[in-house]
Amino acid sequence: MKKLTIEIESLLPEVHDTRDACVQRLAELLAAKRGVDQSHVVDGNGDQPHQICIHFNPEVLSLSELRQFAKQAGAQLHQRYGHLLRSSEPMHAGRASAIQSRIARVDGVLEAAVSPDGSIRVEFDREQTDATTIDQALGEWGADFPTETTRQVDDPEHGAMAEAPGSGRALPDRRDAPRRHRRGDEHVRGDGDGDGDGDGDGDGD
Repeated sequence: MKKLTIEIESLLPEVHDTRDACVQRLAELLAAKRGVDQSHVVDGNGDQPHQICIHFNPEVLSLSELRQFAKQAGAQLHQRYGHLLRSSEPMHAGRASAIQSRIARVDGVLEAAVSPDGSIRVEFDREQTDATTIDQALGEWGADFPTETTRQVDDPEHGAMAEAPGSGRALPDRRDAPRRHRRGDEHVRGDGDGDGDGDGDGDGD
């Protein structure tokens, strides 16, 4: 049995919290793959990013097949589920709770969290709604966004996020930013190996 660890952000670029439902969905998709024994989340700390660890049988499933399946699973989830992050002006707790309750009732919204400090996080089903609709609802229901900032709108067709003037700001899109290590987003090791890199990925790329 071998293990492949992959940075979650490389598979789910919009997800920055391991408690996000898409992380569990990803783990379940991977665990259901023939040749995979189990998959689980490894929480990051400090400079160490969040990772997903996949235990697999190399006699049944090759490393390249598993890596490709993981990328496809992440892309499938990204195409179906959107994640909107906004920053509003600070507000009273009661107002934050009221906005959260209303956003949660929008068709297609799966989860909403609005904090008094102004941070807003919404997970939604792309087949039922979109970021523009949710932004409009937030504005109608009292979320005050700084006018000098920009917001970012999901653009799944181009695999990135497009800037638009107006309301709020999302966390920066790091998909095109240089990584600390080119190969640092994944490694493979056997069950008997230590915590460091194992035998490499074996495909020479």
